Amino acid sequence: MSKKGRWRFILSDLEQTVLEHKWHALNVDEVAQTLQTTLQGLSEEEAKSRLETFGLNELREEKRTTPLGVFLNQFKSILIIILILSAGVSGYIALYVHHEPPIDMYVIVLIVIMNAISKWIRFERGETIANGDSCCNFQIYRR
Repeated sequence: MSKKGRWRFILSDLEQTVLEHKWHALNVDEVAQTLQTTLQGLSEEEAKSRLETFGLNELREEKRTTPLGVFLNQFKSILIIILILSAGVSGYIALYVHHEPPIDMYVIVLIVIMNAISKWIRFERGETIANGDSCCNFQIYRR
């Protein structure tokens, strides 16, 4: 059974309508009619009813990973593991076979660490935005 069909029995008619419409193709009046509202917004009664039916419009707080855990998770990729192994092989060959400094190993390790730091910084910025520390404000209209 498709994902859409599996949820059909759980969702209300309004929720099902929201999931199935192509919103980009509708004009404002059609959107308001489909969502069973007006351009002036919901009445207090309807807002309370929808609050009871659907709950608060908020994201659930999930268990947060520590910054060290986020950083270490960057090393789980198979490509990163291959790079780390190749750095080890390169270092071994440079030190014990050619008896020279393992410069290749240093470069590979530096690239892997810089990649992990870059991904960690992007993840932390995303967390900041997801936690509501962004610039966006919204207004709710009710009659």
